[in-house]
Amino acid sequence: MQEIDSGVNYYALLLEGKYVGYIAYEVRSEYLYLSKIYIAADYRNQGLMREIFAWFDELAENYQLKQHLRVNQGNTQAIRVYQHLGFHLIEEKITDIGSGYQMVDYVFEKG
Repeated sequence: MQEIDSGVNYYALLLEGKYVGYIAYEVRSEYLYLSKIYIAADYRNQGLMREIFAWFDELAENYQLKQHLRVNQGNTQAIRVYQHLGFHLIEEKITDIGSGYQMVDYVFEKG
């Protein structure tokens, strides 16, 4: 996988032997970029997100980096979670993805 070869770290999330999600991050020169954060619907609202972000906090502290992530502006549930976990909005990013479509995201930072 090209992302892994370029330095993105992927982790499967296991709970009692079942795959319940995945995460990915990349250590960049200026920040720790959290690029994938997914928990299956049946396992949400059980404190897993808090555990994941506590781990990201430790990782960022070890690297002495701030944390960055992008989230779609329409994903209000995720935005509330990120803000609750201490992230704050730093910019809006609009990315042309071709055929007249755009990704309209917010960039959040912690640290």
